[in-house]
Amino acid sequence: MIKKRPSIKLLAPIYIAFPVVFLAIILSFLWNIQSRKSIEIIYSEYTDQVHGFVKKRIDQMLSVPIQVTEINKSLYQNRLLDINDLNSWESTFKDQFNAFKNLSSIVWGDSEGRAEWISR
Repeated sequence: MIKKRPSIKLLAPIYIAFPVVFLAIILSFLWNIQSRKSIEIIYSEYTDQVHGFVKKRIDQMLSVPIQVTEINKSLYQNRLLDINDLNSWESTFKDQFNAFKNLSSIVWGDSEGRAEWISR
């Protein structure tokens, strides 16, 4: 009985295909790892930017009432607003509404319980 040797037509594709397939698998694995790392980095940077933007916007919105209060306090201390005539403050409050678009209402009161309140 004569043993038949494998043909070159069979061996050549195996010897060529195996390294190519092995290299393709290795490169796909490395590409997958690198792309995941890149996505994590981009996601982290994007999340940090969004958090920074939201924090800045919230800080701006929360500072508006303080700014309006300081303006009205200064106007009152400089006697530009008459505490005995709260109705005269309406035009000042309307001007402040135009200046501060996120403002929903302004309330100013005195120790006797009187108040001027204007809202959108």
